Amino acid sequence: MAFAAQAQPGAESRILLASGQSTPARLARSYNAASGRECREVVLGTGAAQRSQLVCKAEHGGWVAARPLLRGGGTSRP
Repeated sequence: MAFAAQAQPGAESRILLASGQSTPARLARSYNAASGRECREVVLGTGAAQRSQLVCKAEHGGWVAARPLLRGGGTSRP
């Protein structure tokens, strides 16, 4: 995902999905995972259709979809 690789947190653009449709995209955050991989959270769509996609840098240098480990922003509850 070229947008995730080049954007800074807060940046917005339109990206082309695999389906051929374009959608708004916003880079929500950038961080290094516990595994040491560089990861990006990208928010796709707007309003009720908005969804989050996590991508991490792969060993070969490209970006691959990753499954988030925590839901709800990672807040712990007692």
